[in-house]
Parts: sequence; C-alpha cells; structure tokens
Amino acid sequence: GPAGQVNFGRQAAMPARAAEAETTWKLPNYATTSAAASAAAAPSQTAGRSAASLSSSGPEGTAKTPAGKTTVLFWGIIDLKYDACRPIGERLKILETGDGTKSKFSHDGAYIERAFRERFKLKSGAGSQKYSVVSTDKRLTHDLMVDAGFDHLVPKQVCLPRRWSPDFPRHIARALALNGSSADSDGGDDSDAVDTDDVAVLKLCNRARGAGVLMVKSSDLSKVLRQILEPPKNLDVLLSEGAWRMSTVDASLLSFDVTEEHWRHWWGNEAPSFVAEQLCTSMTVRHEGKAFDGTMRVSFVLRQRHMGDAQPSAGFFEPGDLEVEWLGGYWKLPCADRTAVGTLRERYVSAASASGTLPVAGGLLQEVYTELGDSMQHLFGGPMPAHEWLLQKYADQPEFAAFLIARLGMSSTKDLARAAVELKAARSALTRATEGDTRRCVSSFFARCDGILVLKSAGGRSANQETWRAASEHFARAARIMPRNANALFWKGFAELNAGSLEDAVTFMNQALLLDPDLKGAYINLGVAYLRQRKYERTVQISNFGLHRFPKTPQCHYHLGVAAYQQAVLLFEDVADEGRDPLLMEIAVDVAATNLQLARDSGEAPAFLPSKTGRVESPWLDEDRRMFDEATALVGTPSPAPLAVHLPPVVGWIFMHWRI
Repeated sequence: GPAGQVNFGRQAAMPARAAEAETTWKLPNYATTSAAASAAAAPSQTAGRSAASLSSSGPEGTAKTPAGKTTVLFWGIIDLKYDACRPIGERLKILETGDGTKSKFSHDGAYIERAFRERFKLKSGAGSQKYSVVSTDKRLTHDLMVDAGFDHLVPKQVCLPRRWSPDFPRHIARALALNGSSADSDGGDDSDAVDTDDVAVLKLCNRARGAGVLMVKSSDLSKVLRQILEPPKNLDVLLSEGAWRMSTVDASLLSFDVTEEHWRHWWGNEAPSFVAEQLCTSMTVRHEGKAFDGTMRVSFVLRQRHMGDAQPSAGFFEPGDLEVEWLGGYWKLPCADRTAVGTLRERYVSAASASGTLPVAGGLLQEVYTELGDSMQHLFGGPMPAHEWLLQKYADQPEFAAFLIARLGMSSTKDLARAAVELKAARSALTRATEGDTRRCVSSFFARCDGILVLKSAGGRSANQETWRAASEHFARAARIMPRNANALFWKGFAELNAGSLEDAVTFMNQALLLDPDLKGAYINLGVAYLRQRKYERTVQISNFGLHRFPKTPQCHYHLGVAAYQQAVLLFEDVADEGRDPLLMEIAVDVAATNLQLARDSGEAPAFLPSKTGRVESPWLDEDRRMFDEATALVGTPSPAPLAVHLPPVVGWIFMHWRI
C-alpha cells in the first residue's frame, strides 16, 4: 500500500509459543536448545572443494607466521551469477564483493571458513582502508572494475541520487535497455512469465546481505521508486509508536513483510546515491527435482607476491605486487525455484541460511576462477582513490564523492589525526552539493563520524562518561539532521545506555531496528538494556530475533542465557506452589546452561577475560560463573530449584558496532 499507510504499531502475526509468552514469566520460543546449539556450533563436513583450493602449502617466498600460517592482506568473497552455456566472456557477472571476516559461509560453504582459519592469518597494513571500503560499496566496485577493463564482469549499472524524480524510471529503463515500453503502468512482480530483460534491480550502494535489494519490472519503476525515495510524512510518529509497542508489548513488530523490510532499509540509510542494475541470471542448478537460479559465492585471499613482510614504499600495493589464492565456492539457493509463482526476489535472490546450498563441481569452479582472472588484484590493488579523482569521477553527484572521501578516511581509525583530516576534506567537498535530502544524508553521516572519532580517541570501550556525553551530542546532531538515520538513532541509544538512561536507550535503539532490521548492534545492546531493566521477557525476545538474523552471535547467547536463568529463579520463587511450572523451569535451566556455555566458548569471549582487559565484565562476571555452575548442575533435574543470583548494574555484553 501507499507509504503513508505503513503501520509501525500494528500487531504482527505471532507463533503460538510467542503468543503464550504474554503470560507472566512463560518462556517463549527459545532460540537454542542443547541439541540445536551443538549442531550450530559444529559446521558439517562438505564436498565441493578442489584439492588445489585447500592445499596446505603456500607458494615459495610467501610469509609464514610462527604457527605456520600464511600471512595475507585481505580475505574476500564474491557473489556472482554464472552460466556456462553462454559464450566465454559473457558467462559471469559479479553482483557484489565483501569482506570474508564479516560474511557467512553456510552449509556447503562451511569448509571455506575452516580452511581460512586453519591456513591464513590476516595482517593489516598497506591497502587495508581501500579493501574495507571498496568491498562494501557497489558503485565504487563497479566503476573501478570498468576503469580496469573488466566491464564484461559486472552488470550494466546506472547510479542516481537518492531522491525522487519523475525522470528516474525512464532514465533507468534507457540505461539498462529494458524491454518494457512503459514505465508508468500498474503491475506486480509475481508472474511466473516475467521477461528477465525487463527487470531492474535496485540496490543501496553501501549495504550487503541483500538488504534493500528490490527487483522491479519497468512497468512498476515509477511506483516503487516513489515508495522508497519518499518516506511516509508521518514517519517520526510511526517510529515513536512502534518503539513504544516494542518495549512495552512485544518485539514482534520486527516480523514484517519482506518487501516492507526493504523499504525501511531505504528510508533509514545514510548513502546519498543508489544503483539500478540489469537482472543477471545463472545456469540452472537442480535440487530435489527442482530447477533453481542460484548465486555462486567464491572466496579468495590476497597476499604479497615475492615480498615477504616488506611494506611498499608508496604505501600501497600495485596489482602486480598481489596474487590471489582461491579458497573454494558453493551455490546459495533462493527461496523459490524458477517456475514457482512468487516474487522475483524469491526466485533470484539467494537465501542460503533459509533455503540451503549446493556444492560446485571442481571443474566449474576452475572455469569461474579463469573468468575472474586477475580482476581482484586490479580491483583492490593500486592507490586509494584520490579526492580529486572522486570529485571528477562523480562531478554530477558531489554528495557521493564527499561520502566516499569520508568513508575512506574513517575506514581505519587507528590514525585518528588522518581520519579527522579526511573528514574535513569531505565536508569541503560537500559544499559543492545543493541543499536537499541527499546532502542532509551525508551531513548526518559526518556528524555520526564526529561522535565515533571522539569515542575512538578515548579508547572506544574504555571511554569515560564525559567522553560519552561529548560523543552523544554529535549523535544527537546526526539524528536532528536526518531523523530517520538508523545508524544515528542506534548510536544515540547506545550513548543513553552508557549514561544509564535505559528507557531512552531502548526507545532510540528500537527505532533504529524498525528502520534497519539488519542492525546487529541494536539486537545485542537492547539485550543489555532489557537485562538492566530486569525485563527478561523482552531480553529473550530481542535475543531470539538477533540469533535468527545472526546465528552464533555470542552476545545474544549470553543475554538469552542470563535472562533464562533469572526466569527460572522467578518461577521457582513463585509464592503459590500451583503457579510453578516444573517443565518450564527445566527448559529455562537447560537454555541458560546451553547459552552461557556457547557465549563463553565463542571466539570473542577470551578477549574480555579480566587478564586481558584489566576489568571484570560480562561474560566473565562472578555472577555469570555462579549462574553457569548452578544451571549446569541442574540440567536434567526434575523440578529444579535454582539459587537466586542478583545481577549487578553493569550486567550485559556490550557490542561496539562502528559500522562505517
């Protein structure tokens, strides 16, 4: 329906267990039982890799760490469409690149992550900032590939400012050579006879994980573009009402329609531009008798060629200084097969965690590697894009040039003085832009960067209250400039959390999630706020939602475990014996033990040991140990009687989600 009719405060459909949870202290839909947790913690062995891709011996001259691991500069992924039936040079189209450390490797891709962990060690240095920004910006990736002579590997693309213009539909249709004769008629995308040459794929420049990806027929472009580029006029009211409902009733507002979720990504995003691309398809892959259009994910590492540990004098590696090693690949399946009646997104956008994966034959992987050639060396090698180059390249959209200058400067905040200089240069570049929504987006981003620099200068997690107050002023300014900036709302809420203003923290972070349901830090830090408010039901709900989107997130496991233990205690302490539910108490104790164990066994937990940080914090509080020991001892006990463990004011595993 029209944007103005989106209801942030509506009652979403709830599963039976979730509805039951409205009764005081009933335990809702715990995300992880002992069996499920064990399965999640142990990735399955899988076929599909070539012997060469997992060879344990590096090339002669490659730097080795003391543990025998090869030092590499970057671990990356490429999501692509591949059709072996097309002529050579036309078979492969890169959809996006990404950072392997922030990517998922589901099911048939699990071996890739294991191979990396076993064989390689990342070393930051020359080129790190470029790797970080290029791998997360779809427009910059496309333009650098074209400039390097690899235009045959990327889809046709057009980039436009993120504001509505009635000229956009026809401009996109012409640039992508869409077949449709009209860009203004009504229509849907649920026909199973859609001409793929008449579909544009709309994407946000700076988002991954499919967030904001919309597939639109030319006849629907006007309607959809207006929907996503003109947010509801009463959005502030809808956000306030929705955040109140999430904090006082339940968090099921996050269970909204898929299409509506992607509108929200557009409304709450900081990037001033978006891209429209041609729809690319793959060869048919078959699974359980059905034909799917899969997306292939391949992974690689970049390392120095014959240079040992020496850093280049110019401060960057030329493409010829780099070599690539491919780690393997796998197919990610979409939700629906090619012939299913459903949306285009369901048939062409991968959803590996929900729909599954398939291995890729070794011979086909070698074909893909051959097609890609040395494109990754050229994409990530060479100097960082200079300010002058960006301003000239994007002279028609100076907001985008300013946005990239700031992102490149902020991508490595170890050199805070340089980051501040780059941010100043970005502000100067922004003066070339005319006033309007896109300029406000970038100004809001700059204000958020100011706050992050304040925190970084004081050590990030160890920043004191005075520093947080100073940073909070910048985050508040970012939210004033662009009230629908999801990142600004999150950081404003985070600042309130550190100030002890829990109600305000919950409000701002819930508003951030309503605009960007893919904001990992909000799920985690809302869990902190709810624990400190002793709202265990809300803690369980938000942690479950977080684990659904980000499986194996240790902070969510920790918050779920603590909340479950406290619920078990409250059930036991129910003064009326008939009010006790032994089965629920057993479930709560089991969930507490399992999730606290998963949190402590995670790769992130050791970094927060008192011996490493010099302070005692979650998940290593004395209260955590007591809850874990008690819950573990009571697992399997009929009618368990857990001892009360009172939580300290500082309970909660804080997550610094910088997101530049």
